Amino acid sequence: MITPYATVIHLADTDAAGRLYFASAGRIAHEAFEKIMADLGFPIGAMIRDGAYGLPVVHADLDFPLPLNVGDAITVRSRPDVIGEKSVTFRHDIIRADGATAVSVGITHVAVSGADGCAMPLPLPLRQAFERITPDA
Repeated sequence: MITPYATVIHLADTDAAGRLYFASAGRIAHEAFEKIMADLGFPIGAMIRDGAYGLPVVHADLDFPLPLNVGDAITVRSRPDVIGEKSVTFRHDIIRADGATAVSVGITHVAVSGADGCAMPLPLPLRQAFERITPDA
């Protein structure tokens, strides 16, 4: 079961005006991805230690329709947006306490071989796990 990632906007996440700093939004989205991977049975730490393959980020896009401020409670709802042969793009919507989407983050990860770092097909068990995630997760 994939549950949304809940956290708050910390002072270190903000700029001098106390608003969410753009790079922090990407970090928060990636934390949500790490939680999903653990929930699916593919914890990132174990993946790195095993060394068979990795999922580095190759693209990110961020949209900020509404502000977030220090102390705001947020929930990150994440889902696979596109599952390709060698990559997966997750959409992470950062939701304010009032239910409005404040930030939408798209992050594309490509599967790479731990042996040579070259792109490879997504491992079948991982692909199947991504495919089981429902759109409202």
